[in-house]
Amino acid sequence: MQRITAHSSVTQYKYFKVLIQEFSIRADIGFINAVVDVFGQNVKMEQAAEYFKKDFKEYCTPVEEIFARQITTQGQKHFYDFLHFSPLKIHLSFSMGGTTQISNNFLNLLLQSVGVTLTEVQDVVFKLACLELQHEILSGDQL
Repeated sequence: MQRITAHSSVTQYKYFKVLIQEFSIRADIGFINAVVDVFGQNVKMEQAAEYFKKDFKEYCTPVEEIFARQITTQGQKHFYDFLHFSPLKIHLSFSMGGTTQISNNFLNLLLQSVGVTLTEVQDVVFKLACLELQHEILSGDQL
């Protein structure tokens, strides 16, 4: 239930509840390698130098300016009378079987270092407890 008042820019939620159904994730080394290839980027030296200059410029920025920028980008605040995220349960299975050769050197080194312990992981359960907050003011980023 949402409440918007004319004299305030803060949106008020009386009751906000989220339920995520229990689910299962199954992956093998071929799938992990394909995901790394899709999202992995080869950064050229020119791009790396440009990124370094950008980071250094950010490092030299006064703290007051950074805080002012964060305040403006945080967005609108919301007031939650009752906020509830139900418990989350994930079943994870992983297999080293797969036909694809690992092209990422870091991933290859990591998996060889872990060795036999990661050859087969079947139905490992991750559980996260519920989150319940009352009378909280949060922005979209904080939520």
